[in-house]
Amino acid sequence: MSLLLIAAVAVSWKGTFCVIRDGHAGECRETSTAAVSVTPENRARPFVWRSGGHVRLGVIPENTARINLSDLKIGTIAVQVIALESMKPLLTIDGAEMRWPVENAIGRIMIDVPPANRYALSLQGDNVEPLRRDRVHIDAGVTTDVGPLSLRRYPSISGVVIRRQGGDPLPGALIQDANGKLLAKSDDRGVFRFPRKDEGLQSIRVAAVGYATHVVPLGTVTVDRELPPVALGTGVALTIRVHFAEHHGVLPAVKEARLLQISDSGSPPILMAQHEMEERRVVFDGIEPGTYAVELVGMEALEKLVVPVEVDDSKTIDVKIDPLDITITAFLGDVAQANTVVELAALRNLWRATINTGPSLSYTGPLWQRGLIAATVRLAGSEFRTSRVIGSNDLGQWNIIVPDRKLSGTVRDEESGQPIPGTYIQYDFEGSDEWVRGAHLDIDQNGRFQLFGAREGTYIIRVTAPGHVLPDPVRVSIDENTSEPHVDIALKRQATRDLILVDAATGERIAGAPVVELLPDGRSIARMLTTDGRGMVPVGLPGKQPKTLYVLPPAGSLKVVHLFDAPDNEPMRVEVPPPASSIELKAQFDDGTPIQGCRVLMRINGETIPPVIMELLASILHVAVVSGSGGEMSLPAMPTGLYEFWPYLASSSIPVPTSAPIRANIEAGQSSIVLTFDRQHG
Repeated sequence: MSLLLIAAVAVSWKGTFCVIRDGHAGECRETSTAAVSVTPENRARPFVWRSGGHVRLGVIPENTARINLSDLKIGTIAVQVIALESMKPLLTIDGAEMRWPVENAIGRIMIDVPPANRYALSLQGDNVEPLRRDRVHIDAGVTTDVGPLSLRRYPSISGVVIRRQGGDPLPGALIQDANGKLLAKSDDRGVFRFPRKDEGLQSIRVAAVGYATHVVPLGTVTVDRELPPVALGTGVALTIRVHFAEHHGVLPAVKEARLLQISDSGSPPILMAQHEMEERRVVFDGIEPGTYAVELVGMEALEKLVVPVEVDDSKTIDVKIDPLDITITAFLGDVAQANTVVELAALRNLWRATINTGPSLSYTGPLWQRGLIAATVRLAGSEFRTSRVIGSNDLGQWNIIVPDRKLSGTVRDEESGQPIPGTYIQYDFEGSDEWVRGAHLDIDQNGRFQLFGAREGTYIIRVTAPGHVLPDPVRVSIDENTSEPHVDIALKRQATRDLILVDAATGERIAGAPVVELLPDGRSIARMLTTDGRGMVPVGLPGKQPKTLYVLPPAGSLKVVHLFDAPDNEPMRVEVPPPASSIELKAQFDDGTPIQGCRVLMRINGETIPPVIMELLASILHVAVVSGSGGEMSLPAMPTGLYEFWPYLASSSIPVPTSAPIRANIEAGQSSIVLTFDRQHG
């Protein structure tokens, strides 16, 4: 964002003046001079004056009959809007307690506005993705250039629905989101297409009368995506018969039953259906064969039971609900804690529940689930985790004892002794019977942190802070004789260089993009920074050796950056390629058999992408990094370039030997690649 002093120029006042009412242009008139007559009203109103690419915004004071456009105290916003006229772009400026719409905003526009500390610019149009610029500061007599704003249409998702038997097109199939909202229908050829307007759309459901509903995972969609053919079959039925054990002379009541589809690629489960229980049975009709979980839900917090089910054909399963009265109490030392939240989770299925000990210091209620259950207790802003096995003969008393011991410390700048904004703390714990990896610790504005319920064992604390050298991990050992361990961590300053991330296609700056640095072993993250609203982030200078950074924009794509020292540490402009490609991978043996549990080592334009970066990328794109039962993997929203793939099994730490990597020159659009294993190495 650049600032320029405004030079004095002669202004022609031939243009159009509009009073804004309810967010739209109301009374409009042509002007030839700076003096404009208006109808007085007992309230202030915004106005827009425009002449070609010159726009002036202002406010008509209450009970005013005449204003002079040349008398206004102004600053100027310079913006370049890249859009088609058919998009009907509307630029809205919010600030100074007013809102101004600028219609048909195309090309270079100079917008005069009253000075204000903060404006927000939003750009939208017909069937295009909206854009927004926040925190635009305007001073009187100064032009602020916010750069180009490029509108682009929503990416489209298309495909064809066919009958599994015969493979002929299936017209009239409904394409829905996870909530049942209709997105499209298949035409006479079975073809469907719709724009992806909801960035949170992670899957679609394809349904047709007489056929099983099929769920298609999407991941992140930033470019047009053509899906593989969706084949619908007639489906099978799953019947659940529930048997109850009496509980205090009363049979339990099941309020509803839910069917969750479990993906073998590791993506989140999908709610397929939920029904009320009728006469102790529920039927889920027309489902596809696969892996599911049935969740039975009662009235109380712990009246839940999750049962995993493999469905290959129509079947009936019997489920028994045997309530166990359980009392859960959370202690800090030997003092029971009131109003304490405890989150419970079965470690071998999807069962989850949350209770509160309330003012009575304990929660008592019927528990339906059995097995190994983990508990997370939240006390004084910290978390304490433990677990136990609950069986049918359990006594029903669970006292969760959080040690009355806290590990505390400070993180400060070594030179000034002051806290460091943006400090991030993680810790590992190694105890005699349990361990924790990658837990987060909050740090306050004074640089202080504390962990309640510190156990006996060893804590390994890792600290990162912008503009400071990455310190060695701090190890804190605690035994039965340790009371209140405390550590003070002083960080050395490090010279930094600003990175400015821009979209290589549009020139727009990229905000909110993670910039990742790995430890020397290349297997673990040393620090992860995020670009600010201007697309900037300060990164520590590497010294003699260049530093490798990985840029992962939230909308997709990937960029490897090699950072060097530079004279005067001037900002480094990094052009990130747009996410113009979607890559569909399939892993199989040389005889065509699909492989489940396959990963890929990937190189793009000669840059190797470490597995830990692939994990982060998959998390951002909402896809799995391991192939599913059909051997499929997706890499949506990727840059173009020369790709090399080495497939390897998820259980292996190195790629499976192959005669050569699979190479492909990936262009914009969709690409499909088959990764073939040699069976003798499989």
